[in-house]
Amino acid sequence: MPRPHGISSSQGTSTNNSNLINFWTTIISNSSSGIRRFDDQGLYKGRCYLTCHGENHNPLSY
Repeated sequence: MPRPHGISSSQGTSTNNSNLINFWTTIISNSSSGIRRFDDQGLYKGRCYLTCHGENHNPLSY
C-alpha cells in the first residue's frame, strides 16, 4: 500500500526513493532489468525504474 507521507529510512536514501516515493507493489513491478526504484536527479528531475500499466521504464527520465 502506498504511504503518502513518506517511507522509513530502511526503504530508501536521499537519492533512492526520496520525495515520499513508495511504490504500490500490487500495481507496479520491476523494470526489465529487475529494478524498482526512483532516483532523485535534482530539482524537478528524476528517473523511474519500473513497469507500470504494461510500460517498461528502464529508466524513464523526466
